[in-house]
Amino acid sequence: GLFGIMLIIMISSELIGEEYTAKTMNILRTTPITSFEILAYRYISAVITTISILGIYTIFFYLLVMQFSGIHGILSELEVLVLVLKLIILQSIAFVGIFCLFAAITKRAFIISFAYWLLWENAVPPLSPNIVQKFTITHYLNSVEFDGVNELGWGISESTYYLLNSSEDSIATEPLISIIILTFVTFLALLLGARGISRKEF
Repeated sequence: GLFGIMLIIMISSELIGEEYTAKTMNILRTTPITSFEILAYRYISAVITTISILGIYTIFFYLLVMQFSGIHGILSELEVLVLVLKLIILQSIAFVGIFCLFAAITKRAFIISFAYWLLWENAVPPLSPNIVQKFTITHYLNSVEFDGVNELGWGISESTYYLLNSSEDSIATEPLISIIILTFVTFLALLLGARGISRKEF
């Protein structure tokens, strides 16, 4: 949701931006540490922080909602919690990578990251029910979520996740392939971000 995205943007922008603001990037670049290692360390920190905050919040909210159902009620709906946590992990891994790239190559990472999410990730899937949306992170997250709710037997249509094209054919991507693509995009974003750090003047 919006809260999760805003949290990811803030954390990603701050972890990289503080190195520029404090002028410590020059010092880091004089060490044997590579630009990729610098960015990867910040990336891992951001992912762990994001997953921890959103994960704890989700578990707390789940227990709060299910507290009157008793232990059996909590355990019976545990698959829902697991699915949400899985999506939080995938969302954090992918979007932190993209936003770290923006933070590494621009000085206005927060604004650019939010604009990217709002105008591309948030707008393309509903407005472009075709192959174009496969160039968004959201498409693969939606594919994983749709598969998850389908396994839960909720009977939710693919159209709910914008996974039908104009001919009403499914364009959903298999969960495993979605995870592989998200991992590849994240790694590519880190490589480009590291290259941006190497070329940037401080």
